[in-house]
Amino acid sequence: MRLVAPPVHEFAGTYTVKGTTPAGEEYSGTMQIERKGTFLHAAADLGALGTRYGLAIPFSGRLVMAFGEKDKVEIGAYLLEGKIVHGLWVPPGAADADYGNCGYEESVADAPGVWTIRSAIAIDGSKYHGTVRLDPPAWATSAVRPTVVKMTWNLHDGDYHSFGLAYEDAVYATFNLAAGQPNGVAVYAIGGDALDGVWIAGGQDDLGTETLRRTS
Repeated sequence: MRLVAPPVHEFAGTYTVKGTTPAGEEYSGTMQIERKGTFLHAAADLGALGTRYGLAIPFSGRLVMAFGEKDKVEIGAYLLEGKIVHGLWVPPGAADADYGNCGYEESVADAPGVWTIRSAIAIDGSKYHGTVRLDPPAWATSAVRPTVVKMTWNLHDGDYHSFGLAYEDAVYATFNLAAGQPNGVAVYAIGGDALDGVWIAGGQDDLGTETLRRTS
């Protein structure tokens, strides 16, 4: 199954940002979202939190954004259909007209929180195999409030670690190519006058919240 890229033009623009960190601290600022091909690139000025760069796509009815150093983060997005898991990996700085240069994973959920990869192509075009493990292995079955999960890819060439947000129908993850620099993933509900979202940064177990309102 090759995932088709949905339209992204309606998200481009300038937004006000209001949020709360996982530690409960309020913040505000502005965010500029720019369309590049079938992908979205964001730059946010968040006051005391500094500048945040993001890469985003609509996926499974939500807007998912990986953030960190500019052009140094990947988006991992997994669609759950029963025991079948369709995975998409978006490379840093993606600006192509379609998903052709993205990575793909097709897996089977053999046990709670354990996916066996039956076919996969990495962003560099190489094939790989192994398993994906999520901790906790079972999460809240909610389409609104996600569970923070740690993720491990036990692949033929070694182990890889990251984290994500798990909903009942999808899991959103990120991978950081800027070693030692902070990164995270944010997921926004699509609909209404604002984009209401939650986010998590690496090394944290609690969710932050964030609302984007378009100004232009």
